[in-house]
Amino acid sequence: MEIRSGELVIKGGEVVFDPEGWLRATGEVELIHPDFSLRGKELRYNFQEKTGEIEEVTGDMEGTLFSGSRAEIAGSSLSLQDAVFTRCSLSRPDLAFSVDTIRMEDQRMKTSAGWLKVKGLRLLPLPPLNLPVKNYEGWPFIRVGFEKDWSLFFSGNLRHPLLTSLNVSTGATVGANGRLELTAGVQWSPGGALTMETDFTWDSRAGEKAVFSLAHREIRSQFRAGITNNREKGKIPGERWMRLSFPLVARATGELFLRKGYPHEITGLGAALGDPKAESFGGRVRKNWSPHFSTRHGLVYARGDWGTEHLLDGWQLETAVSGRLLQRGPWSLGLEAVYMWGKGGGLWNTQKIFLFQDLHCFEAGLSYDFLEEKVALEINLAW
Repeated sequence: MEIRSGELVIKGGEVVFDPEGWLRATGEVELIHPDFSLRGKELRYNFQEKTGEIEEVTGDMEGTLFSGSRAEIAGSSLSLQDAVFTRCSLSRPDLAFSVDTIRMEDQRMKTSAGWLKVKGLRLLPLPPLNLPVKNYEGWPFIRVGFEKDWSLFFSGNLRHPLLTSLNVSTGATVGANGRLELTAGVQWSPGGALTMETDFTWDSRAGEKAVFSLAHREIRSQFRAGITNNREKGKIPGERWMRLSFPLVARATGELFLRKGYPHEITGLGAALGDPKAESFGGRVRKNWSPHFSTRHGLVYARGDWGTEHLLDGWQLETAVSGRLLQRGPWSLGLEAVYMWGKGGGLWNTQKIFLFQDLHCFEAGLSYDFLEEKVALEINLAW
């Protein structure tokens, strides 16, 4: 049996109304709302008050799939108990979140503390979350893998909204060799198109990095500036840099940059730094030929000792290619290569090759760096 009221549709094996105006549907029941769809065993709904409840519920809201022991409906809002939600469409999700309660309203989900589950097994405890329903921006980002400088590692990052236009992000990477990296950031959007962001990273082995960025979505331009202190062997101890990117023509982006390296750490924005040990500046043009493939051409000036970085002295041309070239089923092959052309000859700046496999809710990537002779393996979330 099917009941319609405007854009709302209720289906059930048996549907009855009681004297107080409540509809009761049993059997395989379904409620189709403009903002979500629900299925369950039993439904009670009041058309005048636009409230109801459904038992043993599963549902879909803008591609976010969820289930729970019970759901309460209030207009276009939902409250779920003993809930699980995911964006994985498999009957047994590769990845899901298990929480006691969820409140879904205004295109956002607010949850209690819970667990991240992989193949139904609890993997990681999570704090209360406030996530968008329609897209995965701000959803937890998690990766695990192996890399020479970290050994086995686990990395997680989470963005949490404080106010309508203010977000705070936190993250950590832990290596089996004892290395630890902590990140924290603040993102502020005072207008619909303008975003300001400040991030700080502390690495127990590498040092610290502070980055400020200012981006405008309508003109598709971004300014970034930062300070990096490096403690690793072969790296510049202190570096200040800035970068401006802006659109040129369709799918092409221009970039201007300036970097200065110092023989000591940088202790503050107003600190006296002396003469730089090395510096480079120039411009680049990047062309995106597809979502997964781009080329880059630039004119770069460099001088001084950049440590383990591969740069020529003086003016040089830069040619770069990055992306995925071949794809067969769930497998794809990618590369990243940068070559510097100078008066006295050329020099490879980057030579990397990647092999990716799509694991539905995850992506595995195996890479090899020919210049540093490093192998790395990463498994990332793929919302």
